[in-house]
Formats: sequence, C-alpha cells, structure tokens
Amino acid sequence: MRDSLSSNDSPVCVLIRASQVGSRPPRADTLSSITCSPSAKPPRTTSEQNPTVDDHAFPLYDDAIAQFQHHILSWYDTFKRDLPWRGDPDPYHILVSEVMLQQTQVDRVVPKYLSFLERFPTLKDLAEASTADVLRQWQGLGYNRRALNLKRAAEAAMREHGGQLPGTVDQLEALPGIGKYTARAVASFAFGLQVPVVDTNVKRVLSDFVGRDLTDRETWRLAERVLPEGRAADWNQALMDYGALVKRATPRRSARPAEPFASTNRFWRGRIVEVLVKNHSLPLPELLEALPYPNRDEERVRGLVLALHEEGMVEYDVGRDEVGLPS
Repeated sequence: MRDSLSSNDSPVCVLIRASQVGSRPPRADTLSSITCSPSAKPPRTTSEQNPTVDDHAFPLYDDAIAQFQHHILSWYDTFKRDLPWRGDPDPYHILVSEVMLQQTQVDRVVPKYLSFLERFPTLKDLAEASTADVLRQWQGLGYNRRALNLKRAAEAAMREHGGQLPGTVDQLEALPGIGKYTARAVASFAFGLQVPVVDTNVKRVLSDFVGRDLTDRETWRLAERVLPEGRAADWNQALMDYGALVKRATPRRSARPAEPFASTNRFWRGRIVEVLVKNHSLPLPELLEALPYPNRDEERVRGLVLALHEEGMVEYDVGRDEVGLPS
C-alpha cells in the first residue's frame, strides 16, 4: 500500500469481499477491507467509464464508489442501531442528541437524552431555563460547556429565528457553539439536506476505503464525493454505525505516557461544577474543602474558577470570594 500517489501510477481502490458477493446483506463479522492495487481496476462498461478524480488525491472509479455505497447501505439496512432520536423529525431533538453524542458514548447518552427532553421538551423551554437547571440536568455526561452552548443556541434561535432552528447549514453554524459537524448533522438528519457528516467513525471508514489515513480536510472532500444521491441521512448514519460497530480499530499507543485524568484541568473543572450543582453557591474556601481529593491545589482551583466565570459556566463574586452557578 502506498502512502503517496503519482498521476502515472495511481492505484484504484476496489472493495474486496471475501464471501459476500451476492445481494444478501453482509454479516457484521464478514465485512472485508478495501484494497488498492495498480492493476485492480473495476470492470468497464461499454460506455467507457472515467475515474472520478479530485486533484488526483483519490483516483477512484465510479463503480468502486457505487459498490462501496451498496455494501455500506446493505449492512446498515440490516444492522442499524435502534436509537430514540432516529426517525424523529423534530430538529430540536436532533440537536440535543448530536450535542450529547460529542465525546460521549451512545449507551450513556440515551437515558440522559430522554430525561433532558422530559425536563426541557421544547426549544423554548431550554432557552428560558436557568443555566443552573440545565447544568444540573446535564450532570453525568461531562464536558459541561456543551450544555452551556446548547442553551445559548436555543436562546439565539428564539431571538433570531422566530423560535425555530434554522434549516440551512450556514444559519445553523452561525448559532453559538454549533460547529461544522453539528450543523451538518442537524441539516442532514432533521431537514433532509444532501450534505455529508464526518466524525471519527466516518473518518475511520473512509480511510479504510482509500487504504491510508486521511487528514480532516481530505475526509470531508471524500465524504462529499461518495455521498449517495437522495440517501444522505441514511448514508451518514450508516457510516457512523459501521465505523462504531465494525471498523473500530485498536487505539494506537503513544510514545508519551498519557497524563492521569485526575491531574487534568478537565477533571477539576468537572468536580467544581459537580460541587456547585449540589450546593448552588459557596465561599471559595468552602468549595475547596468540598472537593474530596487530597491533591487539590488552591491556586489551580482559583484559576479554573476564574476561567469558568469568563465562560459563563459559574459566577464568581471577587469581593465576597464566593462562587456559584449562574441564575
């Protein structure tokens, strides 16, 4: 397998399947990999197909792409996961699920998704809720900033879009805290737009398809090229499920030892918010005492409180040396 491709000797990637040549959907444990070979060209039709080329980065033939699409969608039609937000047309519900799924496993998200929507059933309910209530409901998911961004996005939608989430990628991406991935996920799953969605699972599958690790930019370019017409939502979900359930690779070992989680700022930020969820507000010395960890560092905690205050996650009264959740 080559890492760099020249225009004169460009391998064509072909989907190779060991035992699933027929039309029957493939089993999850028999899906084979993609191989590239300079001589492995797919059969030509009488109309003399030309390879689809994007700056010579991915010299793939149209029928290799069509075969790839067929097998991924066939697998998905049989093995897709039954998740509460799938098939739900409410854009708000889709937004909540997508924000929760960022950096959190599906099995942890499902119960929190259901309880969150029970507490805040509409975009309006979320926009009008206090930040403290939203953070309390978010507990257990981690990355509390996501909850704050979700509330801010709801407030902006109420203020700027008549109480509805906007239906274009550009408008969605302009909402506070909504990035490239989330905007396209909501556009695809809630509004049916023909746009690709790329997460780590999709990147893994597409890298397998071309036979090398792709950069983020290359992944987005290739995702646009292989998007089946008329089935964008199914295709995006299929790639995610396939990457999560079948193509999950063993994590590569880093030469540098990982930092213990309990020594990271993320760990201590989460513990600070947890204490405030239970107590609402505390003098900072009492907050320090409430952190049940022997290695707590007052200078570090004070610095993190100030950072959380700047982000709007907490409110810090300098004069009283007191910190609490926003009202």
